Amino acid sequence: MSTLADELRAEFGAAVDDSVAIADVDALAAWLIKRGVGRRGGRRRSRRERPESPELAQASRRFARALAARAAEGDDTALEQLVEVGRAVDVALGDAARAMHGFGYSWTEIGDRLGITRQAARQRFGTRLGEEVRA
Repeated sequence: MSTLADELRAEFGAAVDDSVAIADVDALAAWLIKRGVGRRGGRRRSRRERPESPELAQASRRFARALAARAAEGDDTALEQLVEVGRAVDVALGDAARAMHGFGYSWTEIGDRLGITRQAARQRFGTRLGEEVRA
């Protein structure tokens, strides 16, 4: 796999180091933008490079079990942290359900994935008339 520097050498035919200036800065900028180099100078991650949802869920379950094990050993801070994690998951679940509904999923489909009825999903995560969704 070639590095960004290798691709730069191939495109502009110059050694890439601090001592070599590339004459056409606009061409360099366009080349970098085309390859997704952001303001921080690194490549942006593609969707394929992101951890998959099952991997994230598995890691989250391991963290929750670790906190529970510490609480079982008498660590009251771990119990408080586990409660905080639970609250964060509840908020994230609501945000995700509303986003999926906004994306076009029906409350029936969302409820099926959550193991609850359409009515329960809509009552728990839907918005009522005049109620603002949390920003």
